[in-house]
Formats: sequence, C-alpha cells, structure tokens
Amino acid sequence: MANMIEIDETDIEAPLLPQKPKSGVGYILLAWFLGIFGAHDFYAGNFFSGLLKLVLTLVSWLFLFIPLLITMIWSFLDMLFVNKDARGIPFSGNREVILLLRIVAAVWLLGSIYYLYDNAQFSYEETEMVAPGQEVSVEMTN
Repeated sequence: MANMIEIDETDIEAPLLPQKPKSGVGYILLAWFLGIFGAHDFYAGNFFSGLLKLVLTLVSWLFLFIPLLITMIWSFLDMLFVNKDARGIPFSGNREVILLLRIVAAVWLLGSIYYLYDNAQFSYEETEMVAPGQEVSVEMTN
C-alpha cells in the first residue's frame, strides 16, 4: 500500500457549467397569466417571493381578497421592471418583443381601469317617509 494517494475532497472543484439565461418573453407571459400564483418567480428562481405570492393568493379569501390585490400589483410591477433572474443573469430574448409585451400589458391595464370606471353605474336614490294618503310631487330638471 505504498502507492496510495490521499485526496482531500475539498480541494476538488467542479467546473462551473455555463448558466443558460431564462427567457424574458416566458417570464412576462407567466407573470401576466399566472403572476398571482408566483409562477414567474419560480421560473426565475425567486422561490421565496413565489411562495409568498402563492400563499397570499390562497389565503386571500380569508382577508376580503386584499392580499390578492397586493399580489396582482406586485406581479404587474415584476412584469414591467424585472430584467434578471435570481442568479443575476439577464433574461434572453428579443428586447423589442419584451418591450412590446410590457407596453401591451400596461395599455391593457389602463384600458381596463378606464372601461370599468366609464361603465360604472352610479345611482343615487332619495326617499322620504310620507303619511298614508299624502300626495308627493316630484319635479325633475336637467
């Protein structure tokens, strides 16, 4: 056993594998359609924020759906402003397509808010208690 060589495992370094970047278009589409469940965060490697969004969404019915509103806004902001995954590697993909998807998402959100506001039915009804047999006259003017 004179030819035995001892190797300390801490001295062996594994070669670093090249880090393949995640797709920016995939990230945006996941954020747009499944953002409240944190799917885009799991895709990008942000497991803590993905899990937090998932839990907030699942328990939101207990808190009058306010946590759901928070996760919606949070996911929308992620979709607009996050450009790197959890490792700090920028997303891959055509930058013009990514920008176009972000613009379409912003216009869609603003258009939806305007549509809901414009079609909201505001009604105001005033009633008075009157004695039986008493006549009430109402005059309406524009």
